[in-house]
Amino acid sequence: MKSINDLTQYFGYYKSNQNFVNFIQNNLPELGNYDSLTQYIICKKSKIELGFTNERMIRKEDEEKSQIGGKPIFTHFNFYPQSISYFESLPFDIVFDKDLEYLEKKVGQPNEIFETKEGTIWGKTKSYHYHFDPYKIIFEYNYENKKFNLIQVQLIQNFIIESSKPTTIKNQ
Repeated sequence: MKSINDLTQYFGYYKSNQNFVNFIQNNLPELGNYDSLTQYIICKKSKIELGFTNERMIRKEDEEKSQIGGKPIFTHFNFYPQSISYFESLPFDIVFDKDLEYLEKKVGQPNEIFETKEGTIWGKTKSYHYHFDPYKIIFEYNYENKKFNLIQVQLIQNFIIESSKPTTIKNQ
């Protein structure tokens, strides 16, 4: 893949969309199966996690119905330091082993900051959320090893695309 835009162009697509299926099969080695409990497909080799939201959570008229039976819509993905070799460039040229000062110089002040509780598998972390309509990019920073653990790209407002019109993130 060249950039994260290669994935974001499929935001809003059903998991079963043939173009999306072809893309992930051709670009992400060792795809796991879709897990309906976590709503993720984990790519074992690339460490990229493809996240889905049940269509009933997106369609307002269906929000009172059970999630069982609703179709998964691609809405977010996570990538880790091991994933960077699958991208030619990352948003804002972010590098995982840099510090918070580097992030703020590249991207500016975050829209939101969330701190995790002690005792998680990552240790003490904070998530820095940046909104770039229609996307949110989350950088999770580990204070113990002074590095980023993961980057998540997601839609600010989930939607379903019934057509093939792609969407992209512009590098700010």
